[in-house]
Amino acid sequence: MASISSAQVSEQSRRKLAIARAIHNGEMENLKVNERTRNDMNEYALGRITVSELIQRGRAQFGLK
Repeated sequence: MASISSAQVSEQSRRKLAIARAIHNGEMENLKVNERTRNDMNEYALGRITVSELIQRGRAQFGLK
């Protein structure tokens, strides 16, 4: 098993907080985040994809360039 550094944990925490805030802000505007987007956000939080990839996936999901 690979060890995780404290910097990686800190980055994951920062990303998870950013995602939670984004979801909350959307919900305050009566928007819902679908399961596919939540899964992509989780992949980002875990460091498996970059923010650029997260944005690309979101845009592709809704047919945006």
